[in-house]
Amino acid sequence: MIGVSFNKFGYVENGEIDLNKLTILTGENNTGKTYVSYAVYGLIGSMKDVVIDNIVDGFENITGSGVIVVNLREVLNKSFRKILDKISSSYSENLHDIFSVSRETFKDSLIKLKIDNELFFKKLYEKYIESIYIFPSIKGKDVKFEFSKEMNSFDLKVSYFNINNSDVQERIFHMFCCKEISEQVFDVIQNNVFLLPAERAGLNLFYKELNVNRNRIVHEMGKLKTNKIDDRQLSFFDLISERVSLYPKPISDYIEFLNKLDFYSKRETTEFQGIAHEIQSDILKGKYEIDEKNIYFIPDLAEGNMDKRKINLHVSSSTVKTFFGLVFYLKYMAEKGDCLIIDEPELNLHPDNQRKIARILVKIANKGINIIISTHSDYIIRELNNLIMLNNDFKDRDKLMQKYNYSEDELLSIEDISAYLFTDNTIRAIEVNRYEGIIAETFDKVINSFNESSDEIFYTLQEEMDCEC
Repeated sequence: MIGVSFNKFGYVENGEIDLNKLTILTGENNTGKTYVSYAVYGLIGSMKDVVIDNIVDGFENITGSGVIVVNLREVLNKSFRKILDKISSSYSENLHDIFSVSRETFKDSLIKLKIDNELFFKKLYEKYIESIYIFPSIKGKDVKFEFSKEMNSFDLKVSYFNINNSDVQERIFHMFCCKEISEQVFDVIQNNVFLLPAERAGLNLFYKELNVNRNRIVHEMGKLKTNKIDDRQLSFFDLISERVSLYPKPISDYIEFLNKLDFYSKRETTEFQGIAHEIQSDILKGKYEIDEKNIYFIPDLAEGNMDKRKINLHVSSSTVKTFFGLVFYLKYMAEKGDCLIIDEPELNLHPDNQRKIARILVKIANKGINIIISTHSDYIIRELNNLIMLNNDFKDRDKLMQKYNYSEDELLSIEDISAYLFTDNTIRAIEVNRYEGIIAETFDKVINSFNESSDEIFYTLQEEMDCEC
């Protein structure tokens, strides 16, 4: 439903991607994959803050209690394209904030949001809405709002109670209604977004020392510098900025997530906890445990050995360090409709585990979370191709699935996957077909070249050894 186009954005001169249940970004190093992942993360996150103005008509001069009915299709049809253009323009102008760089860095960049109108309105039509807000009153009765929309309807009822005749109050509640309705609308487009950066192993170790609040202070000071301040204030701001490291927003947000582990761990576990357990049992061979001070790993030991000691994360394996964020997210935070972005899921993994994580990613996608990965792993791509090919109906399919231990929830439809190659300063769609899967020539060329060189070296050496005999 969501498409994003890029123009003059870092390494990418132009190109676009359409987000799917599973979206693959691949290509050589330094071609723009991480830039694009960060940009998509920031764009999806920024939609939550967009307020559609004047969405509620008839809110003037209301008092007491009553009901206003808003036909969402009629209201949004008038301005949907303008809303998307406004989001795109505003986001492009503020790209430097997402990456914590100077405004000059992205002065010519344009990132444009595209949304499939019919699919959007179909989802909005099917969405059920019910929410209540109460504003305590010092004098008189509390003010209350109720928002409700039945499934298979565009009519949103806004019920209000105990509003007095105050212009200021009117404007505040009008803004509140616009904000609440906007959140419900954009929730149809995309729910929460969570990004696992390539630096996650190190961040999982040093998150307490990497104080994200300092980064935010410097970020806000950067905004102040655009206003009129005296030279002494400017010198002070520059001095502080020089002494504090700045992180791109995805990194800052991940550090903030790590600093709130104790808060998140008090939530009920999600419906994705089974997949989190699968990662721990099948790949990590153990489980995580956290307290207020530390993250631990408890490895599975031989049967009958009760000496299961906690290992501090900083002395655990690189794979254990890398996977903590994903496991915790799936266990405590994941919701259907989320967008999960993973930079290089293959980090620190043996080829066999790269195949396993490919299957796990498809399970997550099939269960309702949209996934974007950037990868250099031929093993991941080839395993995804197996899952695509096994989704066909053919004679010995069930026998093969049983032989190689595949399950139905791991199979992947070609309608649910998009793949893109970053090359020559552009983004090109990669062909995906049901009989071969992802046609990733970028890997095939390297593998063929490698095989050719290995064969020639081997046979040349053998010929010389035969001659010596």
